[in-house]
Amino acid sequence: MDYRFLLAGEGSKRQSRQRRLYGNLRSAIVSGRLASEHRLPSSRELAEQLGIARNSVVYAFEQLRVEGYLSTSRRGTQVAAAAAASVDRLRRSRLNIVVSKRVRGLSRRERPRDDALPFSPGVPALEDFPLQEWHAVLRRSAAKIRARHLGYGEAQGNEELRRAISDRLRAARALRCSHEQIFITNGTQSTLDLLARSIADPGERVWMEAPGYTGARAAFLAAGLEVEAVEVDEAGFDPEKTRRLGKPRFIYLTPSHQYPLGSVLSLQRRMELINLAWELNALILEDDYDSDFRFGGEPLPALQGLVEEAPVIYLGTFSKTMFPGLRLGYVVVPPAAVETIATIYANLDRHGRQHEQTALASFISEGRYTRHLSRMRKLYRERQHALRLALAARLPEMTVDGAEAGLHLVLRLPPGCDDVDLARRARAQRLNPAPLSEYGDGGKSRRCGLVLGYGNLDVSGVEAAVRTLAQLVLRALR
Repeated sequence: MDYRFLLAGEGSKRQSRQRRLYGNLRSAIVSGRLASEHRLPSSRELAEQLGIARNSVVYAFEQLRVEGYLSTSRRGTQVAAAAAASVDRLRRSRLNIVVSKRVRGLSRRERPRDDALPFSPGVPALEDFPLQEWHAVLRRSAAKIRARHLGYGEAQGNEELRRAISDRLRAARALRCSHEQIFITNGTQSTLDLLARSIADPGERVWMEAPGYTGARAAFLAAGLEVEAVEVDEAGFDPEKTRRLGKPRFIYLTPSHQYPLGSVLSLQRRMELINLAWELNALILEDDYDSDFRFGGEPLPALQGLVEEAPVIYLGTFSKTMFPGLRLGYVVVPPAAVETIATIYANLDRHGRQHEQTALASFISEGRYTRHLSRMRKLYRERQHALRLALAARLPEMTVDGAEAGLHLVLRLPPGCDDVDLARRARAQRLNPAPLSEYGDGGKSRRCGLVLGYGNLDVSGVEAAVRTLAQLVLRALR
């Protein structure tokens, strides 16, 4: 038999012939090219045929013998019968992954990986992030790293960063908190997942807005919770619509800028929900994801700060205000829950990225973060204004929601319109809107529309993007 194929193939030039022989011989056994009990030439004979040192063959034979692919006897070296039988069983097997019942209701939305596409929801203006300033604080932070910083961090996260966040939240969002109530997290999504798994038991209920944030719904379903959707109106989440619902463990809200419709939860309803949470012994999860980008005045005070020791867990993130790849967020918990949450984080999560946490603390305390937000607020206001003008010109009969804050608008479509198909057609044209009907209640929403992100959409590209979108919309409505 000609064994020269054992040195053939596309082996890396950096890979020795010894390693290539080992890898190709192993692959030949796994693929069945060398059958069970196939007898190989002696190490000397094979080395001569391949034109390599005998030691290379001896290494390959010995390594494969240790791994169980080859066996030796008086007859020489041969393919181990047990290995060939096991490989044959593997070839006949077919992997069948069955997901748990908890996640079978998750959406199978096909989303492009390219977040640079126009109308991608939730994507900030990454090109306008002050990288040079960020590099500067990173370098200073790196210079302070010592051996003690290379392990896991504290369960609550970097204290300097927590102090910077608490100072800012009290001033900008009217929160009632100290740094002891703050935990640094890997972002809102991971926080929701952790809270759902550790504070609620499978089968318990969570009330959430409909339409609403699909990531929250996914986290609750994955934890085995029963999601009960509450339709929002122009004043946000309506407590009156919960009277026939089961007792919840959580009430999930985006009160400052309802996601995705953009309504603002009225003061009366905020107080009603706080009283309702106390009455039901439930926790309000206040997701304040884009309150910093409010265009009609100052950011609204947070629900958490309305009353002393409110039953509210406040969720914040730097994904939109900084950049998504940072993967840092924070959670503010009631004073009575600090010890419990600390135990959860100490056992179910591990903190790293101390370098980035220290840098972010400096970025905030030195005023760079506030200046960045001010620049971004102006930029997003300009981009939203251009988008609204273009939509009004091309689709004057359509209603647009969500202009008070955030990084997206919602283009309302007539009932019965297939917004999922329309979004798919838009993606074929290199646009990336999201169908409104898929937000928050498993695709059962009666609302139809398109969620149009503009954070990453330069003003110069608005007209062309809206022109293409309008053509698709008008064609779909004929």
